[in-house]
Amino acid sequence: MEQSYIRHFLKRDKKLVYAIQKQEEWRQKQIDTYYRTGRPLYFKDKKIIE
Repeated sequence: MEQSYIRHFLKRDKKLVYAIQKQEEWRQKQIDTYYRTGRPLYFKDKKIIE
């Protein structure tokens, strides 16, 4: 579903697509770190997601 949105936005605004992709990469990195180490997400911000 997200891929179709990205293709739709790509025709309109490439900067927006770039921002979405960066955000998605960051989110995946946070999830990978969480599952690899078993630590809560966003520990530095003291926002613990359970």
